[in-house]
Amino acid sequence: MTLEYIAGLITGEGCFCLAVMRVASRRGKVRIVPTFGMFMTDEETIREVAETLKEHGLPVYYQERRKAARGKLHVGVHASGIKRVKRYCDTFVPLLTGEKKRAALLVQEFCDSRLATPRGGTRGNPPYTERQIQLVEEVRAVNSSGNGRKNAIETLRDHTSDARPYRVKRWSEPRGDTGRLAETTSPAA
Repeated sequence: MTLEYIAGLITGEGCFCLAVMRVASRRGKVRIVPTFGMFMTDEETIREVAETLKEHGLPVYYQERRKAARGKLHVGVHASGIKRVKRYCDTFVPLLTGEKKRAALLVQEFCDSRLATPRGGTRGNPPYTERQIQLVEEVRAVNSSGNGRKNAIETLRDHTSDARPYRVKRWSEPRGDTGRLAETTSPAA
């Protein structure tokens, strides 16, 4: 099975999205999680897709789930997280067409922007920028089918507007033969 063939399957059955998820351990906090998934009832095809993706070095998670409405078994491959989904975007954007390509490009932009932002040391990741929140809205519009539950975008904006400055830990220039860990304070985006 070729990547081009898989791109055709993704165009029909796949999904690139930015999921807004509540963080259970931190009351009122939310995070944006890039995800890729492709589910269908043809188990043999999904197994071949999974093998081909593995051969090309892509992270693959196989999942089975029952569709409540019809009781059919759906099987699929999925990946979540910025680095994993970015690899899918980098691989498939040149091969996709139409709305799936547009969704993958938007998810890819989100991944690139988060990876370019320094991590916040002990305070976690920096707050989301307005552009990153806008990307969630744009991906939702591209993928819109009217199905599914979605966390309100206002929840994400509220979380971001309350953000305090975060601390970034990085290595400073070495002094003599020892390096010192320098802390800088970055403004909330």
